[in-house]
Order: sequence, then structure tokens, then C-alpha cells
Amino acid sequence: MIFSALAAVLLGGHTPPQAAAARALPPVLFETRDAEGRPAAVLRAAGRELRAEARTWEYSFEEPLAGKVSIFRGARERWLTELPTYRKLILRRRGETAPALILTLRCGGGAEPEVAAVGPLAATVAPALAQSGFLGGSGSDFGSTAATDASGALYIVGSTGSSEATFPEVLGPDLTWNGGTPFGSGDAFVAKLDPTGATLLYCGFLGGSGNEGAIALAVDSQGRAVLGGQTESTPAQGFPVSVGPDLTYNGGALDGWIARVSADGASLDYCGYVGGPGGDERVAAIAIAAGDVAAFAGHTDSDAPEFPALLGPSTFRSGGLDAVVGRLAASGAAFEMCGFLGGSGNDFATGISVAPDGALVLCGITDSDPSSFPAAVGPSLKRSGSFDAFVAKVAFDPITTSVTIPYCGYLGGAAVDAAGSVAVDALGRAFVCGYTYSSPATFPVKFGPSRQFSGGPSSNEFDAFVARIAADGKKLDFCGYIGGSGFDRANEIALDSSGFVYLCGETNSKPDSTIPFPSAGGLSAAAGAFSNAFLAKIAPSGGALLACGSFGGDGVDAATSCAAGTDGRVHLVGQTQSTEATFPTALGPDPTANGGYDAFVATYNFGAPEPPDTLAVLIQSARLTNSSKPSADRVRAVGTLEWTALSPDGAIDIATESVTVEFGPIAAPVTITIPAGDPRWKRTGPADAPKRLTWSSPPGSAPRLRLVLDLAKRRFVVDFTRCEFGPPIQNPIALRITAGDDRGSFLAPWKEKSANVLSLP
Repeated sequence: MIFSALAAVLLGGHTPPQAAAARALPPVLFETRDAEGRPAAVLRAAGRELRAEARTWEYSFEEPLAGKVSIFRGARERWLTELPTYRKLILRRRGETAPALILTLRCGGGAEPEVAAVGPLAATVAPALAQSGFLGGSGSDFGSTAATDASGALYIVGSTGSSEATFPEVLGPDLTWNGGTPFGSGDAFVAKLDPTGATLLYCGFLGGSGNEGAIALAVDSQGRAVLGGQTESTPAQGFPVSVGPDLTYNGGALDGWIARVSADGASLDYCGYVGGPGGDERVAAIAIAAGDVAAFAGHTDSDAPEFPALLGPSTFRSGGLDAVVGRLAASGAAFEMCGFLGGSGNDFATGISVAPDGALVLCGITDSDPSSFPAAVGPSLKRSGSFDAFVAKVAFDPITTSVTIPYCGYLGGAAVDAAGSVAVDALGRAFVCGYTYSSPATFPVKFGPSRQFSGGPSSNEFDAFVARIAADGKKLDFCGYIGGSGFDRANEIALDSSGFVYLCGETNSKPDSTIPFPSAGGLSAAAGAFSNAFLAKIAPSGGALLACGSFGGDGVDAATSCAAGTDGRVHLVGQTQSTEATFPTALGPDPTANGGYDAFVATYNFGAPEPPDTLAVLIQSARLTNSSKPSADRVRAVGTLEWTALSPDGAIDIATESVTVEFGPIAAPVTITIPAGDPRWKRTGPADAPKRLTWSSPPGSAPRLRLVLDLAKRRFVVDFTRCEFGPPIQNPIALRITAGDDRGSFLAPWKEKSANVLSLP
């Protein structure tokens, strides 16, 4: 189907006279005007035209494209030339706030466009910048990582070259700057702010007389910040070692370190080194496992036994630099496990997250071949470029003290690809972000959020990417780009309580770039002098870019981390060279730039957390039979499936997504949940894209249920038997199918049209 039937009804599709010529043209979405000058939105593709007149519809375009359209029809004065084109059209019925239809072009070169979303859709609120301000002193200050606790309080870490004379120290853990380079890394710092991000609750230094920086951060269930990074300070130079895990500086240029701050911020519970005698060691990421155990990932060029390799994954370094992963004892006094992960090349771990089963999922970058790299299961067992991103799951059994690798694989194309952050959801699926120089010819694009590579061959032209790896690690659920024709790098990824995905980073793609940086959902692209911070919100399915924009001033600005707070807040942390004259400020923590680089904190409010993603169902009719025998009643409901997030092949991933069917309210509402990977699903059609999915409840269950999803026609049929209810029919009766990633749901009031038939009023 070129367009869904609903789209054709809404827009009044017809075939223009020049259909034969049009079929040879790629799809195009643009705004035109009729002879009286009245505007209309037009989608032309494969000989068909859909038109939405402004007198009937309210519409807006998003994601401008580089191409132009000219229409030479009638007299010369009626010709229309150089009309801008777009990737997305949003339609609203006049007087309504909720979109009725969203069209997104997902392909070119004459291929058919796809209806990305059809209503009814929930109304969305444009995110607002609720807070933005500086944090720093007269030296250079860099914000690295953000995290939130259960109350919504915000924690940030970084490095500072500013002394206590100008840096806003409050309470601790150390109120004295210990040295280093004023315009280098200086001391690490850690700060806690209230849930609005505007007020400092504590802020202090951590370090010795050498240089150190805090790069990694996580917060445990008791509100204690666990941070880590790298340092060149020894205990003799004032580095505040205490308890563990290692109280001895191990030599070389840099050691990794990890520390925990007390809940009140006044002191350190523990602080120690992670390293050996090598010259390049770092704790790059931290996550909190069960029991408030700190897990970490990073890299080293040291060998065991000087490096504290214990149990694995490997106790031997395989190449130049190896990724490392480990867990501390709950007290922080010792390593519970620690080991190498890598091959004969260089391997860096940049992110870590804890899976629902307690295993650690890490990401990073590698140039090691499969012959030495521990690739197994997936997502890909082949290295495609000079450097590839990698994702690995490492499981530790504290009872048997065994360490295994359930999966480990590459993600990338023929050029350079790097993963910077990973977050795992409640289903064990790993969301990864980073940057790539690889085009779709070799990069494993799938679904979205964009399958268009906007970078180029230049050393500073690359795109951000975001991907989701299946829980078993065997495949990519989605993988796509975000960016314009400049450089775009995603630095961190975060998930909110509803599973929506946020990522932040840095871009120098502007609104006037050859391919502009994408703007969506009420956010816009900034036109800074060099680079801007950016924030994007993505549907869990990866197909829909729900919000995207960049912001900053006239200097160099970059968002290095993001964290989802409470009540729809999303916090950004980074660094800026811009002053308050051009950088957007609101509330605090400090409205005034302090010199050099400053760390910044910004908070966007996306409104209350949205409900979990669903697969919307538009009910057409339902029929009751045997109504004189309630215990043997049979109900058949038929309707049309409507995806409100992009699902380009109409796929429901039954391997990873549960489906919940509800029929109620009746005397006892019926809810049946079909778990992901349920063996009772039967596929009809190719294994990778079945045309029909059928599921039947097991014999002897009550009620009996048979669900048929016709994916080719986007139809469903649900048969219930033995649904017990008594007259009169209670209202509303509703059918809702909830499927992993697709947004929206439909609850409809029904009326009894005749003895055995229910219909929409």
C-alpha cells in the first residue's frame, strides 16, 4: 500500500493527470498554493497525490530537506518555483490540539513513502527550558556526568581549575582546592542540586596537588554519589585515599580511581585507586548493582598481577589498551571481581549499565579483530571498519565466583564508529549511543530515528547514532542517525520511567547547514558560532524523533551527560565558553559566567511521564453470540491497527515485546498478557517479516482467546469465548492491545446497536 486507507480518507487522495511521469519521481512533501493563493500541504509519490487544504486542516512541517520543488502549470504568473521540501508533516483538525495524522518520508529514489503515524494521538506538550545556569570559578570548569536519585535530586561531577576563592564550594566533601593546572583538569568536583537543578545542596573538591578529573558517576539507593575518573596525584600529594579499594598509587602517568561520597556530602566513605604501572588508566563509567554495589568500566595498559585482575572476564591483557570491568565489595574496601575485555588492538570501555538479571552491559570502541576480541552471539561478530563500537554483557555469579560473557559484538560500518554510553531497560534491552563516520552502505541502519547519513568524508563530519540491542544480544532492534551536515556526537543516553529515550551531545550542524540539524517536538536548532549542545527524545521503538533541538551561545558549547529526573524533568550537564550575554539562563545555579570554560546545568521539562508505549487499536465492530448463555458467550472484535510511532514494516517484535489484550469492563475484566517470545505465536509469511501473527490461549484456559494480527493489512481479529457478564452491557467496553514500543492506546465507548452487535456511537 502506498498510503493507508485512513490517510486517503483524511486527505482525499487522487491520481493527477501526469501520473505516469510522477511515478518516476521520488516522493516529495511540500506546501503549495491554489489559484486564489490558499495554502495546502501536498504529498506526491508514485503517481499519487495527497492534499490537505489549510481551510480544513491545521498543519506544520518538520525536518526541512535540501531539495526544492517547482510547479509550472497554467500561465507564467501562476508558476510556483523553489518551494521548500520537508521530511515530516503533522496534521490537526481545526480546533483540536492532538495530531490526527503524521506523515514521514522514510525513503527516496522513487520508493514509496510510509505513513509514520496515524491518530488518534495523545496531545504533546513542547518541552520548556525550566532552568539553566553556570557552575564554576575563575579557572576552567568542565561538567562531565549527571545522575539523579529517587527523590529527583541532581548530582554532577567534573573537573575544575578554580580555587575555593571563586568556585562555589558548599559543605564538602573538601572545601579546599588542592592544586593542578588552573586551565587544565585541576581537581575533580562533585555537587548535588535540588530537583529543579537551580540550588546547590553541596559542592566540593576531590583531589591532590596533581591533576585529576571526575568522569563517571552513579547514585545508590541511599543517595550516596559514587564517582570515578583518573588522577596523577599520589597519597603523598594529598589524594584522599581511604578504606579502598587500593590505597597505593601504582605508578605511570595516570591511575584510575573510584570514591563514594556520604549522603550529606560532607565526607568520603571510601576512595582508592584502580590501576597498575601503565601510563593510561581510567574509570570511565559507573553503575550501581544490587546491594548498592558499585560496578565500573574503563581501560588500562597495565598487566596483571600489578593491575588488580580478579576472576575475569579475562585475567590477561590481550593488546595495547584493554577495556576493564569490575565490581567493588559493598564497603568499597576491595574488588569483588575485575578483569580485562579486549583483543590484540586497543579497546576502551566508555559506558556501563546493570541488566535486570544483575549482569553488566558495557559499550565502547575497539580496533581488535574477532580473532582476538571475545566476540560471541552478537549483535555482529565481524569488525567492519578501522574502529567499531562494541557492546558486551558480562555476568558475575557471586556464589560460584564465575564470570561469563553472554554476548559481545561489534556495531559499526566501514569507517570509524564509537559508542559513548549505554542504558538497559526493564526488559534487558541495551540502548547505545555514540557517533559514526559510516554511511548506510555499511552501517547497520534499521527503522530509525533516521536512516539518512548527513555527515561526509571530512574529518569533522560525522553523525550521532542511537541503537537498541535485543536482550539476548543477537540482533539490533533499531539503529539510526541523528544529525546534520556538520559534526554531531551523542555523548550520553538515558531512559525515563516510561522507557522513553533521551540522548545529548554536541553539534555544529546549524539551521542553515546544507543538511540542517533536526528540530522536532517544540525544540529548535540553535545557530551558535561554533558548536552547540543538543538534546533529543526518542520513542522506545526508535522510529520516532519526538523532540530534538540544540542550544547554546556564541562560544563552544557541549552537553556531555543527561539524566531523567522526576515529573518529566530531563537534566543536561556540560561545558560552555559562552557568557550569559548569549547563553540561555534561567533560575540558576549561577546566572553569570565566571571565566574560561564553565560547567553548565540545564533542565528541560517535558511534562508528566507518559504512559508506556502501546499499539493503538481502532475498533470497528464487535459481535456477541450465545448471549442467552453468559458462560458460553463468544465475542468477536475486529478493527484496524494504527501505529503512532514509526514502524516501517508494520512489525511487532514478538521475540522481545509482550502483548496485552484487555476486554472490559465486564463483570470481571479480562486481561491476557502474551509474554515476549511466547512459543504459541504462529507466523505466516517470511520469518523476518511475517504477514500474519496468530496466538491462541492454551487449552483449558478461561476465557479462551484467539488473536490474529494481519500485519499486511494492519487489521486484527480477536475471538473470546466464555466471557462472563450480565445485561446491561457496561460502558465503555474497550479493547486495547499493548505492544512493547508503539505509542498510543484507544478506549472507545460502545452502545448496543442490536441484540448481539456493539458498535461505536
